[in-house]
Amino acid sequence: MALIKFFRLYVLVLLLMCGITPAASVPLSISNQPVYLGSMADPNIIFTIDDSGSMGWELMPDSLSSSISRTSFPTAWRWNRRDVYDDYFDPASTNVNKMRSVAVNTIYYDPTVRYLPWANSDGSFMANADPACAHYDPMNPNNSTCVDFTVQASVCRGDCTNVNIWPATYYDHNGGSINSTANYTHVEIKPAVTSYTGSADRGDCASAPTCTYAEEVQNFANWFQYYRSRLMLAKASV
Repeated sequence: MALIKFFRLYVLVLLLMCGITPAASVPLSISNQPVYLGSMADPNIIFTIDDSGSMGWELMPDSLSSSISRTSFPTAWRWNRRDVYDDYFDPASTNVNKMRSVAVNTIYYDPTVRYLPWANSDGSFMANADPACAHYDPMNPNNSTCVDFTVQASVCRGDCTNVNIWPATYYDHNGGSINSTANYTHVEIKPAVTSYTGSADRGDCASAPTCTYAEEVQNFANWFQYYRSRLMLAKASV
């Protein structure tokens, strides 16, 4: 037994003489990456947005595209063309009712939602849309056609006769078949109507859930300028 203790002491002295310290006293450094990886790539994020043609559609879901217009408003150049009333504004049209009801077209204007402008890179918000000139393209306002939601617009029927309409409009679905116009209530946002039903979440309405004409037409203009298409909605969420 004494011989074993002597041998251990002898080995320890030799180690110390050679400048080798016991392993327990050596600081241990453990790698944060697997030993089989020679190098690590810098962290990176790739952010992509679908820019296919269907992202310009102003309706969801896709199943609606076979029966109604893929845009809820005529393109900037089409306002003076024939059939604009029939395709976009005729209250007697089932397709118009469906297209302009959030219960069917889930990205159309929803009066229970407050539509804020897009956020800037510093976290601040872009300016509210001008209800008298809401732009088709908020990123290019100087060269973008705009829509005046504060006055009536004159649009053409299929037979080229003109009809005056209020362009800020939507339909409440009251239940039942979505293919019957009898199951919708048509709401026009116009100065003659002084109050509108929103929701408690409408922080832009001083007396929420009731909103004034000015509050409602502003919210509609913001929706049009910043949210009306799939791509605009995706950009707004970033």
